[in-house]
Amino acid sequence: MHKTSRTPLALALLALVLSLLLPAAASADTPPWGDGRSNAEDLEITLVTFSPGDEVPSWFGHSAIGVRDNRLRREVLYNYGTFQFTDALVPQFLMGRLEFWVSPASYRGTLRAYASRDRDVRVATLNIPPEARLEIAEFLVDNVKPENRVYLYHHYYDNCSTRLRDIIDRATGGQLEAAAKATPSPMTLRGHTRRHSTWRVLEFGMSYLMGPEIDQSISVWETMFLPGELETFARGFSYTNAEGDVVPIFSKEEVFYEAKKRAPTPAEPRTLAPWLFLIGASFGGLAYLLRRRHEAAPEARGRRVLLGLYHAAMGMGIGGAGLIVALMWAFTNHTVVYGNHNVALTSPVALAAVPLGLAYAFGKVGAAAWLERTWKACVAIAALGLIAKLALATHDNLLTYSIMVPTLAGALVSTLGLGAVRAAPSPDLPSEPEDADS
Repeated sequence: MHKTSRTPLALALLALVLSLLLPAAASADTPPWGDGRSNAEDLEITLVTFSPGDEVPSWFGHSAIGVRDNRLRREVLYNYGTFQFTDALVPQFLMGRLEFWVSPASYRGTLRAYASRDRDVRVATLNIPPEARLEIAEFLVDNVKPENRVYLYHHYYDNCSTRLRDIIDRATGGQLEAAAKATPSPMTLRGHTRRHSTWRVLEFGMSYLMGPEIDQSISVWETMFLPGELETFARGFSYTNAEGDVVPIFSKEEVFYEAKKRAPTPAEPRTLAPWLFLIGASFGGLAYLLRRRHEAAPEARGRRVLLGLYHAAMGMGIGGAGLIVALMWAFTNHTVVYGNHNVALTSPVALAAVPLGLAYAFGKVGAAAWLERTWKACVAIAALGLIAKLALATHDNLLTYSIMVPTLAGALVSTLGLGAVRAAPSPDLPSEPEDADS
Protein backbone atom coordinates (compact mmCIF):
# COMPACT_ATOMS: atom_id res chain seq x y z
CA MET A 1 0.00 0.00 0.00
CA HIS A 2 1.39 3.41 -1.00
CA LYS A 3 1.98 5.80 1.91
CA THR A 4 0.94 9.37 1.21
CA SER A 5 3.49 12.04 2.20
CA ARG A 6 2.27 14.63 4.72
CA THR A 7 4.76 17.29 3.61
CA PRO A 8 2.56 19.03 1.02
CA LEU A 9 -0.28 19.12 3.54
CA ALA A 10 1.97 20.59 6.24
CA LEU A 11 3.26 23.27 3.85
CA ALA A 12 -0.28 24.15 2.83
CA LEU A 13 -1.33 24.53 6.47
CA LEU A 14 1.77 26.68 7.19
CA ALA A 15 1.00 28.90 4.21
CA LEU A 16 -2.59 29.31 5.43
CA VAL A 17 -1.42 30.26 8.93
CA LEU A 18 1.12 32.76 7.58
CA SER A 19 -1.46 34.28 5.26
CA LEU A 20 -3.63 34.92 8.30
CA LEU A 21 -0.86 36.13 10.60
CA LEU A 22 1.18 38.34 8.28
CA PRO A 23 -1.59 40.87 7.55
CA ALA A 24 -2.19 41.12 11.28
CA ALA A 25 1.52 41.78 11.87
CA ALA A 26 1.61 44.38 9.12
CA SER A 27 -1.51 45.97 10.56
CA ALA A 28 0.19 46.17 13.97
CA ASP A 29 3.21 47.97 12.48
CA THR A 30 1.20 50.27 10.23
CA PRO A 31 -0.96 52.72 12.19
CA PRO A 32 -4.66 52.62 11.33
CA TRP A 33 -4.50 56.00 9.58
CA GLY A 34 -1.94 54.46 7.22
CA ASP A 35 -4.10 51.63 5.90
CA GLY A 36 -7.56 53.15 5.79
CA ARG A 37 -8.89 51.85 9.11
CA SER A 38 -9.13 55.28 10.77
CA ASN A 39 -12.07 57.58 10.41
CA ALA A 40 -11.10 61.23 10.00
CA GLU A 41 -13.41 62.37 12.82
CA ASP A 42 -11.74 59.96 15.27
CA LEU A 43 -8.27 61.41 14.74
CA GLU A 44 -6.54 63.93 16.95
CA ILE A 45 -3.36 65.83 16.00
CA THR A 46 -1.20 67.23 18.77
CA LEU A 47 1.80 69.54 18.93
CA VAL A 48 4.16 68.41 21.69
CA THR A 49 6.73 70.90 22.98
CA PHE A 50 9.71 70.01 25.15
CA SER A 51 11.62 72.75 26.96
CA PRO A 52 15.42 73.15 26.57
CA GLY A 53 17.75 70.67 28.26
CA ASP A 54 21.33 70.56 29.53
CA GLU A 55 23.13 69.03 26.54
CA VAL A 56 24.21 71.39 23.76
CA PRO A 57 21.90 69.85 21.11
CA SER A 58 18.95 70.31 23.50
CA TRP A 59 19.59 73.98 24.37
CA PHE A 60 16.96 75.16 21.89
CA GLY A 61 14.20 72.77 22.95
CA HIS A 62 12.41 70.17 20.87
CA SER A 63 9.01 69.52 19.39
CA ALA A 64 7.16 66.61 17.83
CA ILE A 65 3.76 65.97 16.31
CA GLY A 66 1.39 63.29 17.54
CA VAL A 67 -1.46 61.39 15.93
CA ARG A 68 -4.08 59.65 18.03
CA ASP A 69 -7.04 57.50 16.93
CA ASN A 70 -9.49 57.78 19.82
CA ARG A 71 -11.73 54.98 18.49
CA LEU A 72 -9.00 52.42 17.87
CA ARG A 73 -6.90 53.65 20.81
CA ARG A 74 -3.69 53.96 18.86
CA GLU A 75 -1.24 56.87 19.10
CA VAL A 76 2.17 57.60 17.56
CA LEU A 77 4.58 60.50 18.03
CA TYR A 78 6.50 61.63 14.95
CA ASN A 79 9.94 63.07 15.65
CA TYR A 80 11.80 65.14 13.03
CA GLY A 81 14.88 65.47 15.24
CA THR A 82 16.37 62.00 14.72
CA PHE A 83 20.06 61.70 13.87
CA GLN A 84 22.79 59.15 14.45
CA PHE A 85 26.02 59.54 16.41
CA THR A 86 28.72 58.27 14.05
CA ASP A 87 32.31 59.21 13.22
CA ALA A 88 30.93 61.25 10.32
CA LEU A 89 28.65 63.36 12.53
CA VAL A 90 31.13 66.15 13.35
CA PRO A 91 32.55 66.48 9.80
CA GLN A 92 29.02 66.52 8.36
CA PHE A 93 27.96 69.18 10.83
CA LEU A 94 31.04 71.32 10.15
CA MET A 95 30.42 71.09 6.42
CA GLY A 96 26.72 71.92 6.79
CA ARG A 97 25.67 68.54 5.42
CA LEU A 98 24.14 66.87 8.44
CA GLU A 99 21.25 64.56 7.70
CA PHE A 100 18.25 64.28 10.03
CA TRP A 101 15.15 62.19 9.55
CA VAL A 102 11.64 61.72 10.86
CA SER A 103 10.88 58.61 12.87
CA PRO A 104 7.81 57.23 14.66
CA ALA A 105 8.10 56.75 18.40
CA SER A 106 6.08 55.69 21.40
CA TYR A 107 3.82 58.61 22.29
CA ARG A 108 3.64 58.21 26.07
CA GLY A 109 7.09 56.66 26.30
CA THR A 110 8.68 59.71 24.69
CA LEU A 111 6.80 62.12 26.94
CA ARG A 112 7.86 60.18 30.02
CA ALA A 113 11.48 60.09 28.83
CA TYR A 114 11.66 63.88 28.54
CA ALA A 115 9.88 64.32 31.87
CA SER A 116 12.48 62.06 33.51
CA ARG A 117 15.12 64.61 32.43
CA ASP A 118 13.18 67.37 34.20
CA ARG A 119 12.14 69.08 30.99
CA ASP A 120 8.75 70.71 30.52
CA VAL A 121 6.39 68.64 28.38
CA ARG A 122 3.32 70.42 26.97
CA VAL A 123 0.68 68.97 24.63
CA ALA A 124 -1.60 71.11 22.47
CA THR A 125 -4.41 69.62 20.38
CA LEU A 126 -4.86 71.22 16.97
CA ASN A 127 -8.29 72.64 16.21
CA ILE A 128 -8.49 71.68 12.54
CA PRO A 129 -11.21 69.94 10.52
CA PRO A 130 -11.34 66.12 10.27
CA GLU A 131 -10.18 66.04 6.66
CA ALA A 132 -7.10 68.10 7.58
CA ARG A 133 -6.33 65.73 10.47
CA LEU A 134 -6.51 62.73 8.16
CA GLU A 135 -4.37 64.48 5.57
CA ILE A 136 -1.65 65.18 8.17
CA ALA A 137 -1.81 61.62 9.52
CA GLU A 138 -1.47 60.09 6.05
CA PHE A 139 1.33 62.50 5.17
CA LEU A 140 3.30 61.45 8.27
CA VAL A 141 2.91 57.75 7.47
CA ASP A 142 4.27 58.42 4.00
CA ASN A 143 7.01 60.72 5.28
CA VAL A 144 8.55 58.08 7.59
CA LYS A 145 9.17 55.70 4.70
CA PRO A 146 12.91 55.14 4.13
CA GLU A 147 12.82 56.83 0.75
CA ASN A 148 11.12 59.96 2.16
CA ARG A 149 12.26 60.40 5.73
CA VAL A 150 15.74 61.98 5.37
CA TYR A 151 16.28 65.72 5.05
CA LEU A 152 19.28 68.06 5.11
CA TYR A 153 19.24 69.70 8.52
CA HIS A 154 19.60 73.46 8.91
CA HIS A 155 19.50 74.89 12.41
CA TYR A 156 17.45 77.96 11.43
CA TYR A 157 15.61 77.03 8.25
CA ASP A 158 14.87 73.30 8.36
CA ASN A 159 14.67 71.51 11.67
CA CYS A 160 12.28 69.63 13.96
CA SER A 161 10.28 72.79 14.65
CA THR A 162 10.10 74.37 11.18
CA ARG A 163 8.86 71.07 9.75
CA LEU A 164 5.92 71.09 12.17
CA ARG A 165 5.31 74.79 11.54
CA ASP A 166 4.92 74.04 7.84
CA ILE A 167 2.56 71.12 8.49
CA ILE A 168 0.32 73.29 10.66
CA ASP A 169 0.47 76.09 8.11
CA ARG A 170 -0.80 73.77 5.35
CA ALA A 171 -3.70 72.78 7.57
CA THR A 172 -4.70 76.44 7.87
CA GLY A 173 -4.37 77.15 4.16
CA GLY A 174 -1.29 79.35 4.66
CA GLN A 175 -2.90 81.58 7.27
CA LEU A 176 -0.28 80.77 9.92
CA GLU A 177 2.54 81.94 7.65
CA ALA A 178 0.67 85.10 6.65
CA ALA A 179 0.02 86.07 10.26
CA ALA A 180 3.53 85.23 11.47
CA LYS A 181 5.26 87.07 8.64
CA ALA A 182 3.14 90.12 9.37
CA THR A 183 4.46 90.12 12.95
CA PRO A 184 8.01 91.48 13.31
CA SER A 185 10.33 89.84 15.81
CA PRO A 186 11.98 92.18 18.33
CA MET A 187 15.11 90.05 18.18
CA THR A 188 17.37 88.71 15.43
CA LEU A 189 18.36 85.08 14.99
CA ARG A 190 21.63 85.92 16.74
CA GLY A 191 19.76 87.25 19.75
CA HIS A 192 17.60 84.14 19.97
CA THR A 193 20.67 81.92 19.61
CA ARG A 194 22.55 83.73 22.36
CA ARG A 195 19.68 83.73 24.86
CA HIS A 196 19.36 79.96 24.51
CA SER A 197 23.10 79.35 24.99
CA THR A 198 23.82 78.06 28.48
CA TRP A 199 27.63 78.16 28.44
CA ARG A 200 29.20 81.57 27.94
CA VAL A 201 32.24 80.20 26.13
CA LEU A 202 30.09 78.43 23.54
CA GLU A 203 27.78 81.44 23.33
CA PHE A 204 30.74 83.56 22.26
CA GLY A 205 32.12 80.81 20.03
CA MET A 206 28.87 80.35 18.11
CA SER A 207 28.40 84.09 17.80
CA TYR A 208 31.98 84.47 16.53
CA LEU A 209 31.56 81.83 13.82
CA MET A 210 28.33 83.22 12.36
CA GLY A 211 28.15 86.14 9.98
CA PRO A 212 25.66 88.88 9.09
CA GLU A 213 22.97 86.51 7.78
CA ILE A 214 21.64 86.04 11.32
CA ASP A 215 21.64 89.79 12.05
CA GLN A 216 18.88 90.74 9.60
CA SER A 217 15.45 91.90 10.71
CA ILE A 218 13.09 88.93 10.82
CA SER A 219 9.46 88.13 11.44
CA VAL A 220 8.02 85.71 13.96
CA TRP A 221 7.84 83.13 11.14
CA GLU A 222 11.64 82.87 11.14
CA THR A 223 11.81 82.62 14.94
CA MET A 224 9.80 79.40 14.80
CA PHE A 225 12.99 77.41 14.38
CA LEU A 226 12.60 77.46 18.15
CA PRO A 227 9.87 75.09 19.41
CA GLY A 228 8.99 77.52 22.18
CA GLU A 229 8.39 80.34 19.70
CA LEU A 230 6.18 78.11 17.53
CA GLU A 231 4.11 77.14 20.55
CA THR A 232 3.86 80.69 21.88
CA PHE A 233 2.69 82.21 18.60
CA ALA A 234 0.29 79.36 17.87
CA ARG A 235 -1.26 79.76 21.31
CA GLY A 236 -2.52 83.21 20.36
CA PHE A 237 -3.21 82.45 16.71
CA SER A 238 -6.69 82.09 15.21
CA TYR A 239 -7.64 81.35 11.62
CA THR A 240 -10.72 81.34 9.45
CA ASN A 241 -12.03 77.84 8.78
CA ALA A 242 -14.02 76.58 5.79
CA GLU A 243 -17.29 77.70 7.39
CA GLY A 244 -16.01 81.24 7.72
CA ASP A 245 -15.66 81.06 11.49
CA VAL A 246 -12.57 82.44 13.21
CA VAL A 247 -11.28 79.73 15.54
CA PRO A 248 -8.11 79.27 17.66
CA ILE A 249 -5.58 76.79 16.33
CA PHE A 250 -5.38 75.06 19.73
CA SER A 251 -8.58 73.43 20.98
CA LYS A 252 -7.02 72.40 24.29
CA GLU A 253 -3.66 72.40 26.06
CA GLU A 254 -2.24 70.06 28.65
CA VAL A 255 0.88 70.30 30.79
CA PHE A 256 2.09 66.71 30.91
CA TYR A 257 5.07 67.64 33.09
CA GLU A 258 6.46 70.86 34.54
CA ALA A 259 10.19 71.05 35.27
CA LYS A 260 10.98 71.24 38.98
CA LYS A 261 14.59 72.45 39.02
CA ARG A 262 15.12 74.11 35.65
CA ALA A 263 15.14 77.87 35.19
CA PRO A 264 13.14 79.27 32.26
CA THR A 265 14.97 80.43 29.13
CA PRO A 266 16.04 84.09 29.47
CA ALA A 267 13.98 86.58 27.49
CA GLU A 268 17.12 88.48 26.45
CA PRO A 269 20.77 87.54 25.80
CA ARG A 270 23.25 88.06 28.61
CA THR A 271 25.60 91.04 28.59
CA LEU A 272 28.96 89.61 27.58
CA ALA A 273 30.80 92.56 25.99
CA PRO A 274 32.23 94.08 29.23
CA TRP A 275 33.54 90.69 30.36
CA LEU A 276 35.10 89.99 26.98
CA PHE A 277 36.73 93.44 27.03
CA LEU A 278 38.26 92.62 30.43
CA ILE A 279 39.60 89.34 29.02
CA GLY A 280 41.05 91.17 26.00
CA ALA A 281 42.53 93.86 28.28
CA SER A 282 44.14 91.08 30.31
CA PHE A 283 45.75 89.61 27.18
CA GLY A 284 46.90 93.05 26.05
CA GLY A 285 48.11 94.00 29.52
CA LEU A 286 50.08 90.77 29.80
CA ALA A 287 51.85 91.53 26.51
CA TYR A 288 52.77 95.02 27.76
CA LEU A 289 53.99 93.63 31.10
CA LEU A 290 56.17 90.99 29.43
CA ARG A 291 57.69 93.64 27.17
CA ARG A 292 58.50 95.96 30.08
CA ARG A 293 60.11 93.13 32.04
CA HIS A 294 62.14 92.14 29.00
CA GLU A 295 63.29 95.72 28.48
CA ALA A 296 64.30 96.01 32.13
CA ALA A 297 66.63 93.04 31.84
CA PRO A 298 67.38 92.27 28.15
CA GLU A 299 70.06 89.82 29.15
CA ALA A 300 67.55 87.67 31.08
CA ARG A 301 66.90 84.75 28.77
CA GLY A 302 63.73 83.64 30.58
CA ARG A 303 62.03 86.98 30.04
CA ARG A 304 62.80 86.94 26.33
CA VAL A 305 61.48 83.39 26.05
CA LEU A 306 58.21 84.31 27.80
CA LEU A 307 57.63 87.26 25.48
CA GLY A 308 58.36 85.18 22.39
CA LEU A 309 56.10 82.33 23.53
CA TYR A 310 53.32 84.81 24.26
CA HIS A 311 53.40 86.06 20.67
CA ALA A 312 53.54 82.53 19.31
CA ALA A 313 50.50 81.56 21.39
CA MET A 314 48.56 84.68 20.39
CA GLY A 315 49.41 84.09 16.74
CA MET A 316 48.16 80.52 16.95
CA GLY A 317 44.92 81.47 18.72
CA ILE A 318 44.03 84.53 16.66
CA GLY A 319 45.28 83.33 13.29
CA GLY A 320 43.92 79.82 13.80
CA ALA A 321 40.46 81.15 14.60
CA GLY A 322 40.54 83.38 11.53
CA LEU A 323 41.64 80.49 9.34
CA ILE A 324 38.70 78.38 10.55
CA VAL A 325 36.28 81.20 9.67
CA ALA A 326 37.87 81.61 6.23
CA LEU A 327 37.73 77.87 5.50
CA MET A 328 34.12 77.56 6.63
CA TRP A 329 33.20 80.54 4.48
CA ALA A 330 34.93 79.04 1.44
CA PHE A 331 34.18 75.33 1.69
CA THR A 332 31.01 74.61 3.69
CA ASN A 333 27.27 74.77 3.09
CA HIS A 334 26.78 76.83 6.25
CA THR A 335 25.39 80.00 4.69
CA VAL A 336 25.28 81.60 8.14
CA VAL A 337 29.09 81.80 8.20
CA TYR A 338 29.37 83.57 4.84
CA GLY A 339 30.52 87.20 4.86
CA ASN A 340 31.87 86.90 8.41
CA HIS A 341 33.66 90.19 9.22
CA ASN A 342 35.45 88.49 12.12
CA VAL A 343 37.98 87.18 9.62
CA ALA A 344 39.36 90.75 9.61
CA LEU A 345 39.56 90.98 13.40
CA THR A 346 41.25 87.59 13.68
CA SER A 347 43.25 87.57 10.48
CA PRO A 348 45.06 84.39 9.46
CA VAL A 349 48.07 86.70 8.93
CA ALA A 350 48.57 86.39 12.69
CA LEU A 351 49.76 82.81 12.14
CA ALA A 352 53.08 84.34 11.06
CA ALA A 353 53.62 85.24 14.72
CA VAL A 354 53.93 81.55 15.59
CA PRO A 355 57.34 80.88 13.98
CA LEU A 356 58.47 84.46 14.57
CA GLY A 357 57.60 84.33 18.26
CA LEU A 358 59.39 81.01 18.67
CA ALA A 359 62.40 82.36 16.80
CA TYR A 360 62.57 85.40 19.08
CA ALA A 361 62.16 83.22 22.17
CA PHE A 362 65.19 81.18 21.16
CA GLY A 363 67.46 84.10 20.47
CA LYS A 364 66.80 85.15 16.87
CA VAL A 365 66.72 88.86 17.55
CA GLY A 366 66.05 89.66 13.89
CA ALA A 367 62.57 88.12 14.24
CA ALA A 368 61.50 91.11 16.36
CA ALA A 369 61.12 93.45 13.39
CA TRP A 370 58.99 90.89 11.55
CA LEU A 371 56.84 90.37 14.63
CA GLU A 372 56.18 94.10 14.68
CA ARG A 373 55.26 94.07 10.99
CA THR A 374 52.93 91.09 11.55
CA TRP A 375 50.93 92.79 14.27
CA LYS A 376 50.84 96.07 12.34
CA ALA A 377 49.36 94.18 9.42
CA CYS A 378 46.74 92.55 11.68
CA VAL A 379 45.76 95.91 13.17
CA ALA A 380 45.52 97.45 9.69
CA ILE A 381 43.29 94.59 8.49
CA ALA A 382 41.10 94.99 11.59
CA ALA A 383 40.81 98.72 10.87
CA LEU A 384 39.65 97.95 7.33
CA GLY A 385 37.12 95.54 8.81
CA LEU A 386 35.83 98.31 11.07
CA ILE A 387 35.43 100.63 8.07
CA ALA A 388 33.48 97.92 6.25
CA LYS A 389 31.33 97.35 9.34
CA LEU A 390 30.50 101.06 9.63
CA ALA A 391 29.77 101.30 5.90
CA LEU A 392 27.63 98.17 5.65
CA ALA A 393 26.23 97.97 9.20
CA THR A 394 25.15 94.38 8.63
CA HIS A 395 27.16 92.31 11.10
CA ASP A 396 26.65 92.46 14.86
CA ASN A 397 30.14 91.40 15.99
CA LEU A 398 30.46 93.66 19.02
CA LEU A 399 31.53 90.68 21.12
CA THR A 400 34.51 90.01 18.87
CA TYR A 401 35.51 93.69 18.88
CA SER A 402 35.26 93.73 22.67
CA ILE A 403 37.94 91.08 23.10
CA MET A 404 40.06 91.71 20.02
CA VAL A 405 40.64 95.48 20.18
CA PRO A 406 42.58 95.40 23.48
CA THR A 407 44.26 92.11 22.55
CA LEU A 408 45.58 93.40 19.21
CA ALA A 409 46.56 96.73 20.77
CA GLY A 410 48.62 94.98 23.43
CA ALA A 411 50.26 92.65 20.93
CA LEU A 412 51.27 95.55 18.71
CA VAL A 413 52.51 97.85 21.48
CA SER A 414 54.63 95.04 22.93
CA THR A 415 56.55 94.72 19.64
CA LEU A 416 57.08 98.39 18.76
CA GLY A 417 60.82 98.92 18.65
CA LEU A 418 61.43 95.44 19.96
CA GLY A 419 64.34 94.97 17.57
CA ALA A 420 66.24 97.70 19.41
CA VAL A 421 66.12 95.82 22.70
CA ARG A 422 69.56 94.27 23.08
CA ALA A 423 71.42 92.78 25.96
CA ALA A 424 74.26 95.05 26.99
CA PRO A 425 77.64 93.73 25.84
CA SER A 426 79.78 92.22 28.56
CA PRO A 427 82.37 94.74 29.74
CA ASP A 428 85.99 93.95 28.84
CA LEU A 429 87.90 92.52 31.74
CA PRO A 430 91.04 94.46 32.73
CA SER A 431 94.22 92.83 31.53
CA GLU A 432 96.62 91.36 34.02
CA PRO A 433 99.39 93.84 34.97
CA GLU A 434 102.74 92.93 33.62
CA ASP A 435 105.57 92.30 36.10
CA ALA A 436 108.00 95.24 36.34
CA ASP A 437 111.61 94.62 35.51
CA SER A 438 113.62 94.09 38.55
